[in-house]
Amino acid sequence: MAGTYITEEIEKAISELEEKLRQHPQRRLDLAWQAIREDKPRRYPVIYLGRLVDISAGEGRITQDFSPDQEENLLRKLKSLTGPLKLFNPIAPVISTGVGPGTLSASFGLAVDASTGYVPKRTISLEKALKKGMPDPEKSGFLPAIKEEIEAVKALTPEWVKIGLPDTQGPFNLCHLITGEEVFTAPYTMPEKFQEFITLVTEFFQQANLKVRNWIGRERLAEREMETIHIAECSVNLVSSKFYCQYLLPYDLQVAKKWKYVDIHTCSGMHVFSATLNSIPNLVATEAGYIERACAGWTPVETALSQIGERPIALRIGEELPSDFQEAENYIKKRLLLARKNNRLFFAFTGMYWKKTDEPAIQQLHLSLDEFWEKEILPFSYEKTS
Repeated sequence: MAGTYITEEIEKAISELEEKLRQHPQRRLDLAWQAIREDKPRRYPVIYLGRLVDISAGEGRITQDFSPDQEENLLRKLKSLTGPLKLFNPIAPVISTGVGPGTLSASFGLAVDASTGYVPKRTISLEKALKKGMPDPEKSGFLPAIKEEIEAVKALTPEWVKIGLPDTQGPFNLCHLITGEEVFTAPYTMPEKFQEFITLVTEFFQQANLKVRNWIGRERLAEREMETIHIAECSVNLVSSKFYCQYLLPYDLQVAKKWKYVDIHTCSGMHVFSATLNSIPNLVATEAGYIERACAGWTPVETALSQIGERPIALRIGEELPSDFQEAENYIKKRLLLARKNNRLFFAFTGMYWKKTDEPAIQQLHLSLDEFWEKEILPFSYEKTS
């Protein structure tokens, strides 16, 4: 258990977080998502505006830190929760868990690299992965540390501080992380072994997700998270729609049948968006938006909204912006106007050419968009009465 000094520091950080949340309701990501889920207009836009790492300003790769000292982990994470306010970006009282995209890959006995997001340093063959068999969904890889982390958060923070789910990716993404490029040829060269492997990975993916949710408990999870499975489809952007539907979709559907809600990270691909939207009946969230250099193209927002129609699906709009701030502001305002008739939209934008010196302009853009929302969106928002 934490010593007196660090316990006091944690309590201080919690008090500061509580005060920041009280002072900045217009930046509350958790409240925005609550409105989105309930299909209600939200008082504030709650928009993310970001930029890339600025090497010219001395910024570099940030190595993720996963300390075995859970109290130190918690204190560091508590202090970081209000960091986005520097650029007026959204905040929420949610402690993250896990180590990013590589969280579950380590369960298959692969050495991981912290500097690249804890992804495997090297892959193994599909046959070798099969010989390893099913990892323990409670005791393998980072899972024991995640359990300890969750226990520390529950013991040292009040119930209003929620606990976030780790990034567990999805069945095919995990297969790709573990066996590398072999997953793209295995359905043709060793179909039975590929089917056996992805079946194993899918089962482990589900069991690990259930374990983590049970460790956290309904009272400490954000709304709906107990019943929602998140599937990242990044690697599907490296295959065709036909390949996905024939060899991969059956496993996504197998997952979807065991959960009340499904949230898809499309990683921009239009064929991923369409295939999952048309195939998963309990889909509740997906993505669209302009990405200049997406490997499989990108999903136009207008097309996404047209295909979604009246289905109760939240759309995360994530897009890249022109470098000119006036052009960027005009572009974003056109997107915000969509919220007059659709309450299920979340907006995130990245200025790919913005620098650290542009931070004051990013702040000013936020304030301008807040004002635009108040005058041009909120009075015309569609309030459902049914």
